[in-house]
Amino acid sequence: MTGIGLWRAGDSGPTRLDIATSVPERQLEDWIEQDPRLLEQGLTIVARQLRTAGGPLDLLGLDAQGRWVLVEIKRDRLRREVLAQAVDYASCLAAMEPEDLFEQCD
Repeated sequence: MTGIGLWRAGDSGPTRLDIATSVPERQLEDWIEQDPRLLEQGLTIVARQLRTAGGPLDLLGLDAQGRWVLVEIKRDRLRREVLAQAVDYASCLAAMEPEDLFEQCD
């Protein structure tokens, strides 16, 4: 099945990387934290591994319009459980007191 993949750009053109040769989630997290434009222009990462009642959120950012952006990195196929996890994180963030959220982002 074809789908979204990880590619390496080279002189001879793009080459699709196998899952076994792709980078670990932690490395992807590092790259996005260092250069959030990989995901979206104007994105600013404000927290990494943010503790929520639903578990640790990989990255939390603010977009150019000041809206929260939740980033959960998965190397494999996107499954229903992952979508449910993201909804759970969003719900947990919405339930947090603003002061607690700001404190964790500092």
